[in-house]
Amino acid sequence: DGQATDLPAGWQPAFGNALNNLGEVAVNSATTSEWAMWTRSAGVLPLPLPPASFPATTLLYGLNDTGRFVGASSGDVATQRTIFYSPVTGYQILPQYRFLYHVNALGHLAGESLIDPVNGVFSATYFRTPDETIDLGLYGGERTTAVASNSSGQVAGFSASGRLLVWTVSPPTPPPPEQQIASLSAVLAALVNAGAISRQDATGLTSKIEACAIALSKADGPAAKNLLQATLNQLAALEKTKRIDGVTTASLRAAIESILSVLG
Repeated sequence: DGQATDLPAGWQPAFGNALNNLGEVAVNSATTSEWAMWTRSAGVLPLPLPPASFPATTLLYGLNDTGRFVGASSGDVATQRTIFYSPVTGYQILPQYRFLYHVNALGHLAGESLIDPVNGVFSATYFRTPDETIDLGLYGGERTTAVASNSSGQVAGFSASGRLLVWTVSPPTPPPPEQQIASLSAVLAALVNAGAISRQDATGLTSKIEACAIALSKADGPAAKNLLQATLNQLAALEKTKRIDGVTTASLRAAIESILSVLG
């Protein structure tokens, strides 16, 4: 509708650098270096503070639908550091000369790493985790940078001479179902905060997912699968009555079906 929304006075001046599928915006205060997330329903929600050891002047520029985000400190290449946050693992500060620019729906990261310290050459890098990396290689000997990736293993970036590059990495091994359940719970919480699902409607979904986690802890696979199927049925009912939109339903359905595929 073209209508602009101002942040509260305490967060001005500020700027937004990332937007996820839930309509949440990653916000940087221009005066205090604080990070926050803006949602239309809840307004400005301060994000967890980074470790005291991390440089104070930091730019937040990546945010996905499960509350994972990346940021980087200011300064030259030698002093700049990158940070990754996950609701599951908390903050992780990357080693020197590793830089992140994007976090996808799987929590995987796109960026670059120094591969030739003598000549200062960087190579595009795909990070399944901050510690598990895939070097995407140079382009004709030129520096390369990865700036985006999707859940299908495609990575986009460019070379030093401005050539568009797209790489394909092998599909990741699905995380164990317990880890996927934890991520699904985080997604639901994010959807509630964003106003995409009412708390009342989310309660039924959350209770089934929590019961599924308990069933998995007892190695009761059949019960876990039944609870996940019941969750899918509830999602279909919510979508049919227009209490949840199709995009959100598709995202949650894909996450649940991924867990069911691992359970067999």
